[in-house]
Amino acid sequence: MVVVANETTEPARAILQEAGIGVVDGVGNAHLELPGLTIHLEKPTRLARAKPGRVRISGKTAVVVQALLLEPERDWKLTDLAKRAEVSVGTAHRAVRNLEDRELLIEKGRGPMRRRRVRDAGALLDLFAEELRDRGARSFMAYRFEQAERDLPKAVGRELGRQDLGYAISGVAAANILAPFLTAVPVVAIWISAEVPLASAAAAINAEATERGANLALMQMDDDTPLAFSMKRDHLRLANAFRVYVDAVRDPQRGAEQAEYFRRKVIGF
Repeated sequence: MVVVANETTEPARAILQEAGIGVVDGVGNAHLELPGLTIHLEKPTRLARAKPGRVRISGKTAVVVQALLLEPERDWKLTDLAKRAEVSVGTAHRAVRNLEDRELLIEKGRGPMRRRRVRDAGALLDLFAEELRDRGARSFMAYRFEQAERDLPKAVGRELGRQDLGYAISGVAAANILAPFLTAVPVVAIWISAEVPLASAAAAINAEATERGANLALMQMDDDTPLAFSMKRDHLRLANAFRVYVDAVRDPQRGAEQAEYFRRKVIGF
């Protein structure tokens, strides 16, 4: 079966290609698979001129990468990957093509039988940590008194949960909960749902804004991608292991030490 159209979009072509349906359009795009022959043409666009491998991991493409890291031994069908990451097939396709250009995925089969698998989970995690960009991220530095500082993450998390506010503890604090290593965590990093103003979240946990001596960093983006695949542990909501690792690496106060210990003990690659 072949679709012939005046114009087609990249997401539409990706869907047709995954379904094993050929496509030819009037602006120069084509994909045909025949026994012993594959023809694939993409009309150059401004987006296509970017060199392969130069696209940075951010936003929803970062969620696709995290989905792959969560199940690195799975053979992924593109539509299943998009569903798992809760993104469009076009977004999943762009992320996959970027990783294929870097030789981080193994491709098997053709048409409806095409599957992708992670070639090297450790290398993919290294790339994720190096390139992740949280564009437009906002932060609200605050202080909350807690008699025992080590109890701060649990106290704040339980209060946010009690008020049904979307959140995920991340960075060094979350890593230290899952793989205790440090005796003290200077600043607890928490991603807050985009639906909740940061000032309101601070007020809900009795924390006051401060420029100096903060022990809380409330962070937020325009969507809830940092909360993707968050997990529950001891009645607390924690970011997924890969987000925890990246946020810990970025922490200037012994974050790298905690991150590497966490990676060995929890992630394992």
